Amino acid sequence: MDALTVGSECDYYITIHLDVDYMRGYRDFTWDPDRFPAPPALLHELRAHDVRVVTIIDAGVKEDLGAGYDVADDGIARAMFIRTAGRVPDRWSARG
Repeated sequence: MDALTVGSECDYYITIHLDVDYMRGYRDFTWDPDRFPAPPALLHELRAHDVRVVTIIDAGVKEDLGAGYDVADDGIARAMFIRTAGRVPDRWSARG
């Protein structure tokens, strides 16, 4: 039985919690295009079957400067991150 079948046949909500594996390379606010080629369509279809989806957001932004990851690039450019006394961002998430 899949999530759509369960969601359609239940009198309560089914919720799917997605951990960091939905992200593109562990980058917040992104989707892995191989695993989730059309996130809006998927979420719309699940919602139509009363299935809710919750995605995790990491507290740290992946240090991936200059690689097209706007969250990191814009955050640095606009001084949006907490900095140490040495003026470098205080916390980056995994660099892998």
